[in-house]
Amino acid sequence: MDNNVRLVNFLNMPYDLRLESFKWRTSPHVDKYFQLHNLTLDGHRRWLATMIGAQPRTVAFFIMYGDRPVGATFFQKIDWGAGTADWGIYIHDTTMRGHGIGSRALAQSLQYAQDEMKLHRVFLEVLSTNSAARRVYENAGFQKIAQRPDGVLQYVFDIKGKEKCHL
Repeated sequence: MDNNVRLVNFLNMPYDLRLESFKWRTSPHVDKYFQLHNLTLDGHRRWLATMIGAQPRTVAFFIMYGDRPVGATFFQKIDWGAGTADWGIYIHDTTMRGHGIGSRALAQSLQYAQDEMKLHRVFLEVLSTNSAARRVYENAGFQKIAQRPDGVLQYVFDIKGKEKCHL
């Protein structure tokens, strides 16, 4: 299945699809995995605007399965000077979960971070109750660096010295 998975930059897709991704992100079956809730469409538009410019604060991709968008992945809080960013993902199409699409999107994201963004470290946060995601991240080489009192786990992936990112 994962040979059909590819990432397409948000900026290369129609604006109405970028706006539609707001509905995906705020749907109950996706929102429950995030720390930020009660997002607004205006806030989503502001987030989309952070993708514009030579050194944007956000780089986001639609996760495509064939020609169909099934989710999104993104780097945000990008610090180009330090070579760091936070990474996130969601699969909004529930029929596509559990098929390795997220793992493939993660591998492609890390490769992009290394080859195109020239990042040194990628951080992510995950709810401690999300054991499936934690397994994927740890299998990819993310190292747990902290656990917050609210149960959120913080991970880092050190890109330096890696020839290729695998999953």
